[in-house]
Amino acid sequence: MTALQIGVDIDGVLADLTPALRQLLGRESDDSPNSYSLSASGWVRDRVEEAELIREVGRQGLFATLPLIDGAMEGLARLREIAPVTLVTARHAEVEDQTRAWMRENGIDLPLVLQQRKIGWPILIDDSPDQVSRTWATGGFGVLFDQPWNRHVDGPRLPGWGALAVQL
Repeated sequence: MTALQIGVDIDGVLADLTPALRQLLGRESDDSPNSYSLSASGWVRDRVEEAELIREVGRQGLFATLPLIDGAMEGLARLREIAPVTLVTARHAEVEDQTRAWMRENGIDLPLVLQQRKIGWPILIDDSPDQVSRTWATGGFGVLFDQPWNRHVDGPRLPGWGALAVQL
């Protein structure tokens, strides 16, 4: 990719996955993981259980019903004024129909790239510290979308969609 493009992650940036995880785990509190890894946060035992939990979100069709993060639509509109925007996600092809249904339900008409490690985007907005670090390492500009699980990481941060206009 050579022209200016903006990659925007879905889960944790545009869609709030946490309520679905709480539902499946039977968590009644409104807490959030304090690490990007659910196992490191103590929400599940290990990475195997974490992967199974994410698969269960898909099996139950919950990717299609996730709530939008406040201000996401306005933020996407603002980004589109600057450069082409593509949604990039680690979601697998098995949940592409759910992802596209979620996009339609929320009026999001943008290109979608699944199973993306997100390397090579000139600009990437993501909640994953690893993805943002990889973007910087490959010459891109990575911005962390602020979430409880990434607050220990330094660097450019978008504290919420409402702050986008100020930061641009």
